[in-house]
Amino acid sequence: MISVFGKRYDFGHEGFGDGFKLEELVSEGYELLEIFNWSDHFPVLGWFDFQGVRKRCKKLASKVNVFVRRIIEEHRMKRVNGKLGDECVGDFVDVLLDLEMENSLSDSDMVVVL
Repeated sequence: MISVFGKRYDFGHEGFGDGFKLEELVSEGYELLEIFNWSDHFPVLGWFDFQGVRKRCKKLASKVNVFVRRIIEEHRMKRVNGKLGDECVGDFVDVLLDLEMENSLSDSDMVVVL
């Protein structure tokens, strides 16, 4: 995650920290990918969410959105405070923020890419 978000996450410490939050989000995502969703195979059932997959996906997407937007905001603050110099090679978030400066990328676009 260092190359993407610019920091190392400490996983496995239950109950606190960004590492725990990220681990929860990733685990929930993998769990949702594993579920056999009937409406994927029988489109006529698409209006029904018998297993609650759609509801869980929306909830997860909202949590991921908050998590990633906070990371983007932290990177912006580093730039404002001068902690990221011109000679410093940033991470992937910094590359996306550079594209934003060129008016090529919105916050929503960055969240989707990350």
